[in-house]
Amino acid sequence: MPTRPLVHAVRHDVARRSARMVAGVVLALVVTSAATGAQAAPRNVDFAPATMTSSAGSTGAGQSVAALRVADQSGAADDWGRYVRFTPRPGQAYLGEQSFTVPTVYRQRAKTLSLVLNVRAPRKADQAWTWSAYDWTSASWVAAGDNTAVTGGRNWTTLTLPLGRPSQVVSATGAVRVQLTSDSANGVLDLDAETLRISTKQGEFPAPPTPSPSPPSSVAPPPASGQFDYQLNQAYTPPAGVRVLARDRTARPVAGLYNICYVNALQTQPEEFSWWQATHPDLLLKRSGSYVFDAEWGEVLLDVSTDAKRRALLQVEKAWVDECAAKGFRAVEPDGQDSYARSQGLLTFAHDKEFMKLFTAYAHSKGLAVAQKNAGVEYGSTGRTDVGFDFAVAEECEYWNECRYYTDVYGRNVIEVEYADQPLSAFTRACSLRGTQHTILRRDRHLVAPGQTGYTYTLCP
Repeated sequence: MPTRPLVHAVRHDVARRSARMVAGVVLALVVTSAATGAQAAPRNVDFAPATMTSSAGSTGAGQSVAALRVADQSGAADDWGRYVRFTPRPGQAYLGEQSFTVPTVYRQRAKTLSLVLNVRAPRKADQAWTWSAYDWTSASWVAAGDNTAVTGGRNWTTLTLPLGRPSQVVSATGAVRVQLTSDSANGVLDLDAETLRISTKQGEFPAPPTPSPSPPSSVAPPPASGQFDYQLNQAYTPPAGVRVLARDRTARPVAGLYNICYVNALQTQPEEFSWWQATHPDLLLKRSGSYVFDAEWGEVLLDVSTDAKRRALLQVEKAWVDECAAKGFRAVEPDGQDSYARSQGLLTFAHDKEFMKLFTAYAHSKGLAVAQKNAGVEYGSTGRTDVGFDFAVAEECEYWNECRYYTDVYGRNVIEVEYADQPLSAFTRACSLRGTQHTILRRDRHLVAPGQTGYTYTLCP
């Protein structure tokens, strides 16, 4: 890895391609405005949660974060697919988190923030459920409200909880984190809707953004903090405790684990170059008649410079995605998302991003979650809001001081890989800062199998 400036520098995908040589919008749901006389009344924009995770406890089978976008249960209605049930573990209180992403234009104009809920829960005297907002300025959780106003029983109740100052609750990249906790395991909470409401003066908000297509309810990111192994180079029996496993698309998943299918989406595998030359020469990037190589990995870049080429490339890679789904993988890790940085100026990041929009939409249609692979600085929050990525795989983000670009957007849905040829202090620091928040793994850069020279597999203590 060549040295580079640490500020807004291009990330290189560091381990991925050695593998075979030896990776919703938060949408504005409702905009309301009312005028009273000559005075402008507040205007509200509601944003749905982008992610939903449980650290202690679980959510109902077949229920997804998409159900929280609209309040469509009332009275004693009980349509299982239209709400989410939060259940503590036996003998243990529930702990979980939902995340939101607020586009820049909205957070700059926000005056107040609140959480609007449609909930069915026990009375507080029987079981207390509390919502808290993460204060980015103090790095602490601040209680916003609880189920005091809920009377129990089978009926739904609407709650509005103030979340505090936007400058404290919304991060620099637009992330809002909401924590849900119970004080016991004595009951369950059903949540039909949970939206983040931003209020400001009438006329200050632009029209709501056009949302990226929502993934189907079958799409789910890897379990947050699930022990991970990265096996792109060679498949082997995973270490004890592994719950999440990434393998090349040519390998097979392991039954009982959450399996991620690795695809080199924007550059060729070295051993496949002749196939590309014979079948799709027009999709290989050229400069003055010569192929544009990523010299470090011996790969030719794929040409995504026009919409026609991007759609033609997708037709090729649809077969790969289909193969991943047919084998039983749950997610896909499309690599090379910053190929523009190696294109000798022929591509821009916008070209790569537009292709990833097409790729992600197709993978979602096949029931696969999709990872943002690196490029945190370039994407900002748009990997989730514009492209529709479900989680992130971040290589060496602690070493390069870039982890906030992933955690601010994806919360705990981040898989962090630090490499053993960098100082151990980067891994130690990562564990100290985020070891309880998401998966962090230290691996050898070439991802060799146990027993081979250089093999490293270290978890946070």
